[in-house]
Amino acid sequence: MLYYYPAMLYKAYSNSGAFEIYSEFEFCAFSEQDIQEIKDRNTPKAQRIKKMYKIYLEAKESSYFNSKQSLEELKNHFPFYIDVFETIGYQRIEELNFSKSDIEEEVKVFRFKERLASKEVKNDVYSVFKEGERYSTTFIKAQLNRIFKEHNVPFPTERNAKKEDIEFYFVVKENRTSAERGWKMVRKLLD
Repeated sequence: MLYYYPAMLYKAYSNSGAFEIYSEFEFCAFSEQDIQEIKDRNTPKAQRIKKMYKIYLEAKESSYFNSKQSLEELKNHFPFYIDVFETIGYQRIEELNFSKSDIEEEVKVFRFKERLASKEVKNDVYSVFKEGERYSTTFIKAQLNRIFKEHNVPFPTERNAKKEDIEFYFVVKENRTSAERGWKMVRKLLD
């Protein structure tokens, strides 16, 4: 029998003293059987994802396995979920009841906020908007749209910038004039 992932053999014989392992590449954190079990659609999705996460943690944290090679193999088999583990984490997946559409939406929101907090976007926002100044809603939307477009900020849904997006950068206070609704930038939220 040919073993592509001889992790089971390694685990079984590592303490026997009968074998010496000379290369880290001789073993992996999971077996072909593990991969087949995770891909088996007859097993509930939550159970499959839990098993995948357990293997992911073992591959990532174990000193017994070649972590880099194991993680790459796992990413080749399950790129979506490995990315999700590294992005929003397993606990959030559980909170979303393992719903793929909810997980995808959560990842989009995460990437959106991650991009909003990037140094380039933040610097451009703070170069246009100043603490203590008042800006109209129209001006805020137009400037944020321009900045977000320049930096290819991926909106989680099909939309343009909204006034609420400035609240990621500033504490704002409504400041109405007789002609137009505006917002005062009270203080910065990000440095």
